[in-house]
Amino acid sequence: MMNSLIMMKLLTGNNEIGNNEIISYNEIGNNEIISYNEIISYNEIISYNELTNYIRGIY
Repeated sequence: MMNSLIMMKLLTGNNEIGNNEIISYNEIGNNEIISYNEIISYNEIISYNELTNYIRGIY
């Protein structure tokens, strides 16, 4: 669906608009992939050591 919209706008001419939209589309795609650093920053999961320390403190 997205590709067909971009193709239609490219066919209407004005390559500057078409190119910018393709580039901005890539930015959206890349940002989603790059921002999966949030998943890599599952340091929150690694830092569950704080929880184990807390539990050890209780027992």
